[in-house]
Amino acid sequence: MTGLVRDLILSAGKLIIFLGALITLLLAIGYMFFPELLKAISKPVNQMFEIDEWLYLHRQLVGAIFLAITVVLFLVLALVR
Repeated sequence: MTGLVRDLILSAGKLIIFLGALITLLLAIGYMFFPELLKAISKPVNQMFEIDEWLYLHRQLVGAIFLAITVVLFLVLALVR
């Protein structure tokens, strides 16, 4: 029973890490190559927060940061057994 619970927790954790890596990869691609599309999609969010203007002005840096996070998350996935 303990082994089953441990396996379920590990597989759920791996799924969460994989989804996080996938989301950060999509954000990196969005900020680096399609910033106007990303800006149009999140227009209501832009009205609440002013940080998005900074993100769009420095989109290459933000994209690179998201890409680095993606690589780290995929490395964690590869190393966790």
